[in-house]
Amino acid sequence: MNKTRILAAALCAGVLIPALAALHHAQAAESETALYSLEAEVVDVLDHATVFGQVDGPAPSSITYEAAGVYTADIPYLLTMDSMGTSDPADDEILVVWGCMSGGD
Repeated sequence: MNKTRILAAALCAGVLIPALAALHHAQAAESETALYSLEAEVVDVLDHATVFGQVDGPAPSSITYEAAGVYTADIPYLLTMDSMGTSDPADDEILVVWGCMSGGD
């Protein structure tokens, strides 16, 4: 009876400890690289930057994308964003700008 308990405890520890370690690692990785998509439209074009505005959302927001390129105001865009591991959208970074090739029709 005592050997059975020791064997069961060893088995549980052998499965539980790696599972908890994997869960902790997954949560840390998720908070560090939280990517999300944001529907946006061009609201202003500056010399070396484009300002995108959020299309739908609880509060209006704008994101300035400092990169060379021509982004026209007549098509919708989808931005792939990185939260930079924080909950503050002010420090989020644009990773990819996706434009609709059909003009949004």
